Amino acid sequence: MIQVENVGFSVAGKLLLQDVSFPLRAGEVLAVCGPNGAGKSTLLKCLAGQIAPATGHIRIHGRPLRDYGTLAARWRAVLPQFGAIPFDFTVREIVLFGRSPHPPGNRARDLQIADAALELADVSSLADRTVTTLSGGEMQRVHLARVLAQVWEPAPETGRLLLLDEPTSALDLRHQHLVLQIARHWAAQGTAVLAILHDLNLAATYADTLLLLHRGKTAALGPPETVLEPNVITHVFDIPVLVGKTPHGTPHVFANPAPHFIVDRTADTLG
Repeated sequence: MIQVENVGFSVAGKLLLQDVSFPLRAGEVLAVCGPNGAGKSTLLKCLAGQIAPATGHIRIHGRPLRDYGTLAARWRAVLPQFGAIPFDFTVREIVLFGRSPHPPGNRARDLQIADAALELADVSSLADRTVTTLSGGEMQRVHLARVLAQVWEPAPETGRLLLLDEPTSALDLRHQHLVLQIARHWAAQGTAVLAILHDLNLAATYADTLLLLHRGKTAALGPPETVLEPNVITHVFDIPVLVGKTPHGTPHVFANPAPHFIVDRTADTLG
């Protein structure tokens, strides 16, 4: 569905991405992982059309991403990191915003989709609450419901694309897994899903493919069991790790620093 080819991006002379390439296929969950500042959110913004790569290309079904214009909002939805809304909209109204790229005139259908998305994201009980009364985790799930409502209906010509920027960052344990199970469910329906994740173990559990970024470059790309190697993770994150297996056979990463390892290394950099 999507081909990212040698994408690069820089700001004020600082290189944020360099020669990043990968395919994102319909029906696939691709997790993008890496340290803070590795280029993850910059890559997502390129895929979302919010910024244009300085070098390289992003193509969807062989056509440049820019060719799709604003109509792409009918089949491509973006869940951003920060979604605070300083106005007294209700939760249902926020989710209905996801229907705005679609042709108007079928209010009953839009309400039906919004309510289904609210239920899927486990926020239907909050539908009539104003968003200024919600916790951070509740708000994150409301925005998830909004982007699901946006791409709820199949898009046969283009397929659907979900871009999720740290979708589990504010969530409790149950809802972290719920969100990524939704991502898998959407992928099973033919949607291409890209999720930025900091938790390598969640990525290993739910992703088909893992892209590991380091200083704007691809450090590793492939199935989690091939990417999550101790030497690779230690190099990218600058912390010793052990990698075992879960009862389901997926990799599980354990941090294994000696006492004061991180503090001592930080002190060394400060002189």
